[in-house]
Amino acid sequence: MTGTPGAAAQEQASDVPEPAGTHDPTAASAPTGAPGVSVPGVSVPAVSESAVRELALRFLDRRARTRTELLAHLLKRGVPGDMAGRLVGRFEEIGLLDDQRLAEGWVASRQATRSARQLRAELARRGVDRDVASAAAGAVGAEVEEAAMLRLVDRRAAAMGNLPAGVKQRRLMAQLARRGYSADAARRCVEQVLGGSDDGAADGGGAAMPLGPDFLDHP
Repeated sequence: MTGTPGAAAQEQASDVPEPAGTHDPTAASAPTGAPGVSVPGVSVPAVSESAVRELALRFLDRRARTRTELLAHLLKRGVPGDMAGRLVGRFEEIGLLDDQRLAEGWVASRQATRSARQLRAELARRGVDRDVASAAAGAVGAEVEEAAMLRLVDRRAAAMGNLPAGVKQRRLMAQLARRGYSADAARRCVEQVLGGSDDGAADGGGAAMPLGPDFLDHP
């Protein structure tokens, strides 16, 4: 539905393109704001579906998005909930939105530096369904995780220079724990890289301790 020409058309949001052929040359002083947001004392015309579709396409053009991210973006810009929901559903039907494909791509591009647990958490924060996120992250095998840990530990250990072995061990395990790797797997990996050194008590580094995913690195 289009608004009344003239003064009402001036209230169209400046950051949402008007459908072709509806530009009003008298609307130079139109107030800014999101489409559909009420302004006290001003009648705002209903936003057109073509304008909302253009807004959504611009958002998707930057990078792949989840359905939750697109819906939140449209609602934040003042698009009515029923219209935003219809558009998100339509985009899913035609393949412009695909949470499963996005999740699989996310995991494939990041599994070399993240654990399956961390990948699941990242997908959940983006609004991906729990089952979809778990299935995608489940593709990361134990061998892939171990190789990722070894690469990380090799790189970080080399940057620690001549720190005592016990300090290195504690810091490296904390870094792996924050990435979602289990304490047992982290300890095996760190011991492999450091040569199984366990001289923390002798060098003042402190003995290794059980670590969980929320362990913080205290130098």
